[in-house]
Amino acid sequence: MDYLIVAAIGIFSGGVELVTRYRDNPWRAVCSLPGSLYLAINIGAAVMALFFITDVFDWKLGFEDNPVALAGSGWCSPEPAQWHSSGHRCSPFG
Repeated sequence: MDYLIVAAIGIFSGGVELVTRYRDNPWRAVCSLPGSLYLAINIGAAVMALFFITDVFDWKLGFEDNPVALAGSGWCSPEPAQWHSSGHRCSPFG
């Protein structure tokens, strides 16, 4: 599902670029062979970027594995043991 979403973002960004660049006849630019090739390359680049980020380099983009992102996002711990002396419980470092 992630790859499908990234491919949609890739085709959308490439399509918007073609439409804004060729304002006189945008659909002709998108539907032409070079335009379609450009969109295909843009989709491939987006999908390959996601593949390298998540599978090859094993970067963690989710908040569940990244305590710094948890702290910056205002994550609140449900555990009373992690409450600060001020009564706030919005830090995973408690």
